[in-house]
Amino acid sequence: MDKAREQEEQQRAAALQQKLVDELVYKGLITSPRVQEAFRAIPRHLFLPHVPLEEVYRDQPIVTRMLDGKAISSSSQPAIMALMLEMLDLQPGARVLEIGAGTGYNAALMAYLVGEEGQVVSVDIDQDLVETAQEHIQAAGFPQVQVVQRDGFFGYAEAAPYDRIVLTVGSVDIAPAWYEQLKPGGKLELPLNLNGPQLAVVFEKQEGYFVQCVQRPCGFMGLRGLLADTVQDVEIEPNTVSVRVDTESDISQIRRLLRKKGRDTLPSVPVSILDLYGGLFHWLMVRVPHIGFLLAKGAFLQRHCLPLQGNWGMTRERALMAPCLFDGKGFCMLVCMPAHEPGTEPDRIVIRSFGDGRNLIQLLDQQIRLWVEAGRPSIEKVFMKAYPRSEHSIGAANEVVVPRRWHQFLFRWQ
Repeated sequence: MDKAREQEEQQRAAALQQKLVDELVYKGLITSPRVQEAFRAIPRHLFLPHVPLEEVYRDQPIVTRMLDGKAISSSSQPAIMALMLEMLDLQPGARVLEIGAGTGYNAALMAYLVGEEGQVVSVDIDQDLVETAQEHIQAAGFPQVQVVQRDGFFGYAEAAPYDRIVLTVGSVDIAPAWYEQLKPGGKLELPLNLNGPQLAVVFEKQEGYFVQCVQRPCGFMGLRGLLADTVQDVEIEPNTVSVRVDTESDISQIRRLLRKKGRDTLPSVPVSILDLYGGLFHWLMVRVPHIGFLLAKGAFLQRHCLPLQGNWGMTRERALMAPCLFDGKGFCMLVCMPAHEPGTEPDRIVIRSFGDGRNLIQLLDQQIRLWVEAGRPSIEKVFMKAYPRSEHSIGAANEVVVPRRWHQFLFRWQ
């Protein structure tokens, strides 16, 4: 490439970069001058050298590695990166551990924020990703960032203690090492997986437990290694319908049930699509054991009007979602009532059952009623604490305890 062409490409990249940052500021996703400065100073295309500039500077995630047909690494969507950096509140001189190096872009942004007196260590489970991220970070001018091959479950004790530990991958639990390697009062930020939906949560380390400071909905691919999620999305119709349920579920039976005509039951209290988005979805995911969700696109949507929007895998291909339950006898999911029913609201939610779903209908109806009686609390009303499983902690009457292998999470709707 000649000099004139190279200069033209650099100018085009700079213009696209500033336009993206302007968009994030306008949407209120970047709110602090320091985070805005970091995004304006560090070009994303240095971390995605083989991706067209127009794609690099769209506000979208970009898959960078596949394994067995599934995305295992990506450059996260700039909007969610900005949101998480704002929530993390990095100060000059801070020591930070990042779990999930990806392309190295987030580590470089954090290195800019903590300055030369701070320290950023980023770990990833794959050596080739570590090497690539290190190359990108060097090219961006941050040789002080250390990138290490390590299962994130173990953290990185060699550079501890940290002021902040941040995960750029979804996790179902908190590893003991993360608590041990944080300073007292330090903060842990992670996308916490709640049986499907995720919340980006900032926990503060207190004596013997974590307490939530702030949380927002988010979506990241999951951790691999010792903290990998054991519940996975399973396709029941190739590239059309997938379902996330317990690994012990009989997928072939679910497939057979869904080929039959479903029966609709109105909940005892009316709820709508807006209610699902406004807090009911997360309420169900926390309070209903073994609940999952069904994700679909294409012809399946002509038979069933699913209420929640989603994407198929890491692509931007449109898909829809519905909370679902399976107990071996029946399968239930929450769908929209058909709009052609006379005298009904098209966005009202019904329980659609297949097979013997009586127990599941009763369970879902009970939780919908409890959510309404609680004042229809939104996701912003959720408050969390996390205790090690070794600590005996019983939730209060208004709390729900969700046990994981290493920690137990206490949820309270305020």
